[in-house]
Amino acid sequence: MRKFKEKFKMAIDMKWKGFKYPEIAEKLGVSLDTVKSWFRSNGLLRIHYEDYVHDQLLEHESERQNRDAGKHPKTP
Repeated sequence: MRKFKEKFKMAIDMKWKGFKYPEIAEKLGVSLDTVKSWFRSNGLLRIHYEDYVHDQLLEHESERQNRDAGKHPKTP
C-alpha cells in the first residue's frame, strides 16, 4: 500500500509541474487510462490535487510577500 501512496504523491507533484498524462504514466509504470482516471472530476486524486494546488499557491504567495517585505522596510 505504501508504494501506491508514493505513486499518488508523485503523480500529483508531476501534474503540478506540468508533466503530461503519458509522461506520468510512463514514469510511474501505470497505464495512461489509470492516470487519466485518477484526475478526472470524480477521480481518486482529483480533490487531493486541488488541495495541493491551493497549498502551492498559498506558499508561493507567502514567499512573494516575504521577499517584498524585505525590499521595503517599514519606517518608524
